[in-house]
Amino acid sequence: MRKIAIDLEPQARHDMVLRLSTAVVSPDPDTWRQVVTAMIDDGCRLVDLIDVYVPAVARRLGADWVTDRSGFAHVTIGSARLRDILNWADQQLDDLDLAPDLPHGRIYLVRPVGGQHRLGQQVFAAQLLRHGVAAQILRDDATVSDADIVMISASGQESLATLRATVERARNLGPAPRVLLGGGGLELAKSRCMAAGADVVTNDLDLALSECRNPDRRTRGTS
Repeated sequence: MRKIAIDLEPQARHDMVLRLSTAVVSPDPDTWRQVVTAMIDDGCRLVDLIDVYVPAVARRLGADWVTDRSGFAHVTIGSARLRDILNWADQQLDDLDLAPDLPHGRIYLVRPVGGQHRLGQQVFAAQLLRHGVAAQILRDDATVSDADIVMISASGQESLATLRATVERARNLGPAPRVLLGGGGLELAKSRCMAAGADVVTNDLDLALSECRNPDRRTRGTS
């Protein structure tokens, strides 16, 4: 039986999401710095910026693209600036020494074929690192053979065949890696995600961390 868990993220303040959404598509590439500084002064924590606001704005950009309110180039610029924000916030946390890099085997993050952006993977990698788990984002065409855990980020736009092919690819990245599947797809296409064949289907960070820290993770299967 596969483990299934869907975790709701902390509530984002609508005014902050709106301000940051406007900033990342501003003609001035540095507007986001002023807005982020104001958000922090207004009580937004660095971890909330990474875990809540960057994903919320990314979803807003994606929705604008799907509904033709924004063009692909516009969304791409916004996504690039969100990555800048993520990198900046990560650096601030590194300077505070809040993200120890502890060994937990070889952990890779992959996305299904056709995925447009890596922002969700970067957010998740930052979350893991703050809890002492280092994960490497794997290029779409990269091949490794030492994976202990492979985590797949699904957007919800993928077909079941694509998800199953991604799970199969993940299983071939190591001797017997545990395969976890999560992302926005659990909200948009839960049934497809559950049928993809992953060992664990979850958006629960604590469950993902427990899998990373499990000394028996090399044994395929679920408990």
